[in-house]
Amino acid sequence: MTVSQLMMDIELLAKPWKSSDSTRRKMADRLGELARLVDEATYLAFCDRVFGRRIVTPRINTDDYVRPTTAARILGVGRARVKQLISAGLLPAVDIDGVWLIRRADVERRAAGESPKRSGPRPGAKPGG
Repeated sequence: MTVSQLMMDIELLAKPWKSSDSTRRKMADRLGELARLVDEATYLAFCDRVFGRRIVTPRINTDDYVRPTTAARILGVGRARVKQLISAGLLPAVDIDGVWLIRRADVERRAAGESPKRSGPRPGAKPGG
């Protein structure tokens, strides 16, 4: 089963009218398989989109990633400022299916006054400037 097929199967099993024990067991098996096939950020974004929350599997530590709102709270700034830092490449983040995930360690480094390494040139930045 491909990753796309697996994700579609999980989405169908997650429908509210499908709530039998066998359906829940099948969904748990599929989630475990998905967690083994994709990276953590993709898995977390998928679960957040489908279930509205993170579904934890033994290999994923949800404390490793935060959303912009949590990052803003840790940094003591607004969510818009976090988005600015991401856009400028000053705070590495990944956008998966519209869900932004930021490594907690990068946020904590920034809060401690250490800047994470830039993830690339700032959009519109002039070379050598």
